[in-house]
Amino acid sequence: MDAGIAALWASAIGAVSGIGGGTVGAWLTGKKQQSIADAADRREQERWLRQQRQAAYASAMAAYDEFTSAVSPLTGPSRKHQPLSAEARGAINNTEYAVVQACARISLVGPDTVRAAAQNLSDSIVALSDALRQQLQMADIDPLVEAVAREYRLFMTDARAVVTD
Repeated sequence: MDAGIAALWASAIGAVSGIGGGTVGAWLTGKKQQSIADAADRREQERWLRQQRQAAYASAMAAYDEFTSAVSPLTGPSRKHQPLSAEARGAINNTEYAVVQACARISLVGPDTVRAAAQNLSDSIVALSDALRQQLQMADIDPLVEAVAREYRLFMTDARAVVTD
């Protein structure tokens, strides 16, 4: 009977060990699979954010190009001081709005360096647009044109650093 009880104990211990080992093994495998899935999720999220940033930056660049095209007859070397036409006023308003909207989108996807550069670009474009609508003298407008160009260069530098990182 002692041998029978010992065999019973041995099989009970073996069963518990087998169940415990299987449970621990399954738990470790689950942890490993979760870690792999988390890493894949992080990579996918980073890829999605990079795509969103690239789209937002491209949108801001396109809006900037439209704005500069709209205001270049009023700020370029061949400019003349003349009353602002309704068409020119509308073009300034529409393209200014497009830049402000594009820069607002950047505020959602960042990062902070590009967010700040986009805000500065937007602010400088609003200031230039206001000056053009008020039909200020060209001497007053020239520094604003230079500020817009400077802020755009800074924005591009910061955006390029993020996209190529």
